[in-house]
Amino acid sequence: MTQSAVFPFTNLELFEVYAQTAEPVEWQGRDGLRLENGLILLKNLLAGDVSLQVQIWCTEAAYPGLAFRAQDETAHELVYVQPHTSGQWDAIQYDAVMGGSANWQCYMGPAYQGVAEIPFGAWLTLHAEVRGQQMAVWVWPSSRPLPAGTPPQLVVSRLAHGFASGRVGLWTYKPAYFSDLRVGPPTTAFAAESPSVTPAPGLMTDWWLEGVGHVRVEENGTLNLSRFLSRASHTGPAILTREIVIPPSGEAQLRFGFSDELELLIDDQPIFAGSCRFTGFANRAARGYIELGSHEVHITLAPGVHKLTARLGVSEPFGWGLVMAMT
Repeated sequence: MTQSAVFPFTNLELFEVYAQTAEPVEWQGRDGLRLENGLILLKNLLAGDVSLQVQIWCTEAAYPGLAFRAQDETAHELVYVQPHTSGQWDAIQYDAVMGGSANWQCYMGPAYQGVAEIPFGAWLTLHAEVRGQQMAVWVWPSSRPLPAGTPPQLVVSRLAHGFASGRVGLWTYKPAYFSDLRVGPPTTAFAAESPSVTPAPGLMTDWWLEGVGHVRVEENGTLNLSRFLSRASHTGPAILTREIVIPPSGEAQLRFGFSDELELLIDDQPIFAGSCRFTGFANRAARGYIELGSHEVHITLAPGVHKLTARLGVSEPFGWGLVMAMT
């Protein structure tokens, strides 16, 4: 894009709507949009490098944000705010929607989440700058200007999809009000580096996925199954296999994290079964993140090559995957 534009919500003919509710309203002194549980995308605008800004009014319970690089309603990049976790590590969340499924349980930590104060019950401004495969995000109360030179609260150094361009729009879970959607070329400088993602020692980067073939983990070490399989059409667990080499001592430790249900077998003999799902916001463990080290299994086997099998079931639309290392 070469010029900035403001898109009103008085004419929803400009948008494709994939939401439970999308209706023009006047709210808290502004003309805007009431959006609930879903996505709207501008019909006739493709953007690669782009600046996006919108005013948002929501309650503490909502998850409102911006969609960009959208190929369709099932595949797009997303950044949103969580007023109910204001001030915590996940107040701003980046996500890559794949196959219509959110994947925030795969993309967690300072490379994908930001600390910020998120106002609710008043207008806030959400601003994102996208250049190449990098994104920077700012959020602040709309009642005051953002001081010049304010650093972003979140920088994502590599967007998960890798799309060069796509459509832009808005998304929310639970009702939120939006006003003054502004789209234009990037205008704000930001540091290109986000917190680094360092591979863990012994990380298992390659697997064989039944029905698909060879698959490889994300930059953060997580195997995101939504990249390869559609939850909606997949029945039964995903079957992952690979070889492991037990050292001469015969002792090894598997450290792993997963979502949602996992059964591990070595040489077709069960060694672990458990579940890891979203249960709330009481603490970090309740989020159900696919986090290395959240589970551990000690194994004693004959030295040499063995077959490791992971059967991974899915029961929720937030993350379906595995991260594992052997030491």
